[in-house]
Amino acid sequence: MKKLQWIFIIFSICVSVARSQTSNIDSLKECLRTLDVNDTNKVNLLHKIGYFYSATSTDTAMKYANREILLAKELKFQKGIAQSYLLIGMIYQYKNIYEDALKYYLLSLKTSEQTGDKKAMANAMVGVGLIYQNTGDAQKAIDYYMKALKIRETINDKPGIMACLNNLSGLYYYRGDRKKAKEYIFRCLKIGEEIGNKNGIAASLNGIASISLEEGDLPKALEYFQKALQVHEKINNSYDVAMVSNNIGQVYFKMRNYKEALNWYEKSLSVAQKYNILELAVDAKEGLSQVYEKTGNYTLAYRYHKEYSTLKDSMLTIQTHNQILEMGTKYESEKKQKEIELLNKDREKQTALAEAENRKNNIIIWSVALGLVFTIIFSGFLFNRFRVTKKQKTIIEAKEKETQHQKHLVDEKNKEITDSITYAKRLQEAILPSQEYINLYLPENFVLYKPKDIVAGDFYWMEKVDDLIFIAAADSTGHGVPGAMVSVVCSNALNRTINELGLRDTGKILDKTRELVLATFAKSINDVKDGMDISLLCIDKTKKRINWSGANNPLWFIQNNELKEIKADKQSIGKTDNPKPFTTHEIDYTSNMIFYLFTDGFADQFGGEKGKKYKYKQLADLLLTINNESLEKQKSNLENSFNLWIGNLEQVDDVTIIGFKI
Repeated sequence: MKKLQWIFIIFSICVSVARSQTSNIDSLKECLRTLDVNDTNKVNLLHKIGYFYSATSTDTAMKYANREILLAKELKFQKGIAQSYLLIGMIYQYKNIYEDALKYYLLSLKTSEQTGDKKAMANAMVGVGLIYQNTGDAQKAIDYYMKALKIRETINDKPGIMACLNNLSGLYYYRGDRKKAKEYIFRCLKIGEEIGNKNGIAASLNGIASISLEEGDLPKALEYFQKALQVHEKINNSYDVAMVSNNIGQVYFKMRNYKEALNWYEKSLSVAQKYNILELAVDAKEGLSQVYEKTGNYTLAYRYHKEYSTLKDSMLTIQTHNQILEMGTKYESEKKQKEIELLNKDREKQTALAEAENRKNNIIIWSVALGLVFTIIFSGFLFNRFRVTKKQKTIIEAKEKETQHQKHLVDEKNKEITDSITYAKRLQEAILPSQEYINLYLPENFVLYKPKDIVAGDFYWMEKVDDLIFIAAADSTGHGVPGAMVSVVCSNALNRTINELGLRDTGKILDKTRELVLATFAKSINDVKDGMDISLLCIDKTKKRINWSGANNPLWFIQNNELKEIKADKQSIGKTDNPKPFTTHEIDYTSNMIFYLFTDGFADQFGGEKGKKYKYKQLADLLLTINNESLEKQKSNLENSFNLWIGNLEQVDDVTIIGFKI
């Protein structure tokens, strides 16, 4: 389950209050429209409007920020220039373009120092601190927050002081220093109560609750989360209501009060779905799946786990999905419209024929009296009807042809998508080591690799460098096309650490791989939080030495019919709260040891008579039972056990298990 979220505040506790006053934005824009004079008041007005939009519509905010900085430079209004830089930095931060955000925050700081504007200097320092925090440099973030705190204390900027204290507390919380985290958050709460700052009070209460939960004081954590929730509900902070409700659900889950945990997860999910907060909906569905699993309702546990997995993946592929969905909907809509048109044409045709028959009878009656003239008129009428009918038939045939053409286009597009994914499978397989390559250096081995979709987020990796053999099983974020794309990034990062940078220590390899993966995703304008879990082993047959490091995935090995486990570091290769260096474990080298590297797909698969998870305990028992069999036979037993377990249910994740003997 995800770690509790901390509410980090950008420049001051009153930020969300300013943005909640939506009724003022119309009057600000009207004032700007009627303001003819280009002066400093207009600069400040542009800043206020841009700031309002900065967290909700970055493109609109940037439009006003650019107007602001051009006018400020034209007027040589240094304070306006500094605040313009600050706003642009904030916009880039919301767009997760951290390099540009840092550039403009530093420009704002430099300009503010020249004018001696201490409040602006502190704001810029907090911005710089947030960038270092988001890019994983916690110490630099702390340094800048402390500088900003000292300045704000000298000018008695209490909302600003609260923001610094809150952010410092959050950083120390993620670094595991609970003493300092508590010191700063209680100071923050005290100031918030003094000045009646509800957003600041709520953020502080949430922070105290998070620290209490970290310390194992569940009643206290519950008390403060509930207090925080009451404040958020009063000020209608929908996002924070959903987030804190999820946190309360986690507390009740740890208390084993599954009934209350269920209620709070459902509340969090309801709010998240109402306001389309996808990341919190993902957390709530994951929590519901775990509660139902604990209470023995495996049907609902499976359902919510599947929804959690699907929603998590959809956050990565929602744009492609919407395009395909729109295409299919358009085709179905057009098809129905064509059917309606054809029915209407048919009715018109039948009506026309009935009218023609009636007229024909009348003409026959009148023709007896009126003679040849009316006969000629009737003949002309019949000829005209023939032309109309022929024209209608031509139109109907053309519409039917167009309908078939549209259907052909949709079928062709679906085929192109499927062919592209199938080709992507060939590309992904190219990064996987061949069975022949593995057999060359590890003759006794098996690789059980079962992607959930055509392409996978799981991958396995092997490199022979000098006298060292590196082998790994990795689980990238997601599965299908998004997972496969992440796996290529992660595999490439592993190759670079070994072949370009010459690293040989498994812990340092994972440290550098995380750095390279973060650097790749930092180029995106979106907040990409993907990465991988991995089990990486290095064998030195010459020196009879084995080293191993793991990110979330442990190592199992069997020695003298006993299964032993080395636990992994509880952090992933990717964007992580409070990242720490990975641990390198050394294992005694003896013959006939069997090692198992794996991802979580096998153990997390739902199935069996009650539709529950397979779990690691059952997997460990199976490996102990079959460890005296050949490696090829072990693979067969594992595959048969998986197929029997899953039955008619859908595979929920990619599956990878590597076994080998030395």
